[in-house]
Amino acid sequence: MSSTDPRVEALRLAAPVVAAIEALPQSRDGAALERGRAAVVEAIDAFTRACAQTTGDTAARGAAYALVALADEVAMRVDGPLRDFWKPRTLQLERYGDNRAGYGLFTRKAALEAEAAAPPRDVALAIYVLALELGFEGRHADGASAGASALERELAAGRRALALGSPEATTVRALPRTG
Repeated sequence: MSSTDPRVEALRLAAPVVAAIEALPQSRDGAALERGRAAVVEAIDAFTRACAQTTGDTAARGAAYALVALADEVAMRVDGPLRDFWKPRTLQLERYGDNRAGYGLFTRKAALEAEAAAPPRDVALAIYVLALELGFEGRHADGASAGASALERELAAGRRALALGSPEATTVRALPRTG
């Protein structure tokens, strides 16, 4: 992937979102929880606006769905104040009217994989692969080996659809499991 590759640009634009999501587990009290959520929302909105300028609104909103799903899952994994704060006000419910991103992410990813390769599709799919690489489990969160195998297959399918070879191609790291 070259430095002008729109997938690389989308991953660069997603970095502040990932940083805001990574900071969520450190939020312990009401004010910090509000600030953490606001930082995630602001970062996702900035990502969506910037991404829309290069790939169009549809691809940008599609990519943002994966980031919303990741943020909600990270917040819900953490026992205690963060989960209690986040549960009644998930971003997916606020933005998409449901709490089904654990399934929706995989459904949307499969639809993207079925589309012909093109920059808008590739940008959205790159962010879905990023969410998986960062530890999104969704419907496969049962922790059993079957869930892990399914996640590995999902990641491999996304990489194939993007013509990404190795995990080093997107250079991301997994978010730590908490809770």
